[in-house]
Amino acid sequence: MASQRPASRTLDALASPGLANLIGLVGIITPVVAWATKAPDLKNILLAAETGIVVVLVGLMAILENRQVCSSLHLVGL
Repeated sequence: MASQRPASRTLDALASPGLANLIGLVGIITPVVAWATKAPDLKNILLAAETGIVVVLVGLMAILENRQVCSSLHLVGL
């Protein structure tokens, strides 16, 4: 079994379904907590955290799409 490069292992970890599910769960809980909170400062912090979560998920999806495109191109010999 050939060993993977560290960058490949890192991308595999970032693109794992478990990580995406965990981030998605936190993304669902965060706005609920922000909505239920009466303190405006905490609400702003939680909504900023939600924005960060969305950015991370978009980045993960971009990584997955790039890996799929590269894999498909490799299969057709390009």
